[in-house]
Amino acid sequence: MHEISLIDEMILASKPLLEIAKNREPDYGEKCGIAYNMHSFYYGIEKILLLLLISEDKLTVDESKWHKTILAKSFEKTDSRDPIFRDELREPLKDYLNFRHVSRNSYGSVLVWDKMKHLVLSLETTYELVKSDLMFFIEKHSI
Repeated sequence: MHEISLIDEMILASKPLLEIAKNREPDYGEKCGIAYNMHSFYYGIEKILLLLLISEDKLTVDESKWHKTILAKSFEKTDSRDPIFRDELREPLKDYLNFRHVSRNSYGSVLVWDKMKHLVLSLETTYELVKSDLMFFIEKHSI
C-alpha cells in the first residue's frame, strides 16, 4: 500500500530529529519539526483506515467526530472482518490522535516537551506494531 511506504519514508527522514529527542530536549525549531512528523504519521494512519473501512465496512464519514469514529472502528470486530489493530495500540493511537488535533490547531510555541516526549520516543516502536497489523489485515483481506 502506497500510504505505508510514505509513512516509512517520513519515519526514515525524521530519524535525525528522533535521535536528538533521545538525547536532549529539542529546541523550538526541532520540536516544531517533530510535531509536524508526528502529525504526518497519524495523518497517514487515518488515510489508510479510511481506505480500509470504506472498502470493508462501506463506512461513510459525514460527522464532525469522524477522526475518533474511524479509530474506534479499527479496533472493532464485525461480521465480515477482525479488528484491524491489536488492543494494545488503542491508547497509543488515541494519544497520537489527540496530539494531531493539538498540533494542527495551535502554534508551535505552545508545544510542551514533557507532554509530547513519550509519543516522540515511542514513535518508531508504535509504528512497527501499526505497520505489522496493517500488513496482516491487508494480506488477510486481499486488499
